[in-house]
Parts: sequence; C-alpha cells; structure tokens
Amino acid sequence: MSIWRSRSAEVERSVVWPGYPFPPSQFSMQIDEDRALRSAAVWACQRVLASTIAKMPVDVVQVRGAQRLPVRSLPALIAQPSDLVPRRAWIAQVVRSMLQCGNVYGRVTQVDADGRALKIETLPVGAVTWQVRDGVETPVVAGKTEQLWPR
Repeated sequence: MSIWRSRSAEVERSVVWPGYPFPPSQFSMQIDEDRALRSAAVWACQRVLASTIAKMPVDVVQVRGAQRLPVRSLPALIAQPSDLVPRRAWIAQVVRSMLQCGNVYGRVTQVDADGRALKIETLPVGAVTWQVRDGVETPVVAGKTEQLWPR
C-alpha cells in the first residue's frame, strides 16, 4: 500500500581511535559501520536492547486536557502491528533497525476508515532507496516505486 519511515537524522558514524598507548602516528584504527557490525559485542548489545524493549509493557492512554484516561482496549496497531510476526518480534525488528541504521521502514498494509495505519510490515533498510522526482522524494522498494504514507 504505502511506505512509512521514522524521522531520525541520518548521521554517518566514524570513530578514529587515537592509538593509546601508542602514539597516533604509529597506530590508528578506523571504525566504520561495516566493521562495527562484524563485532560480536555490537550484536550482543543490540540483542539485549531489542529483547528488553520488546518485553516492556505498552501503556495506552487518552489525554483530555491535563487528564490521562486509560483506554479499555489496545488499538489494533499496538495489539497486533503485523500479520506476519507477533508484537514482541515486530517491536524487536523496529528496535534493531533503529540501532543498526538509525532508521526503520515499513509497508502500511492495512488502514482504518480514517486512513490511520492498522498494520505495518517492517522492511529491510537496504531494500529501500529514495529518488527525487519533480522535487518530491519518492521511496523505491526492490525497484518498485511506492507511495509515502500518509497519502
């Protein structure tokens, strides 16, 4: 149907190790995203963060003025955001994507009568590219042009 993406700043991450205890002229190591993602420590940290965040309870409230009123039933997007994976796995997919790439993409597969998303299937960040056509950014998924949600 359409593509959804989070709005996070795109930052290129690069760290130069000063070579301690060696002088910088003798030893330095460039750490880029590719090298970091080959580290078992990075994957372990991502696994711990994703599983911890996915297990956290979701509190849904309705705000009226200064009052927070509890909602009796969870909205469909919170209760079951995907038809393919359970809610915890979906949240873990989103968290992992945010940790690895700083962004997450999803295809909106179901909307309600008001056009609000009911189901969103996550997409691999590498499968989504952006093209500028007539001054408008357009998402392209696996070579196919998609609409940006909301339409």
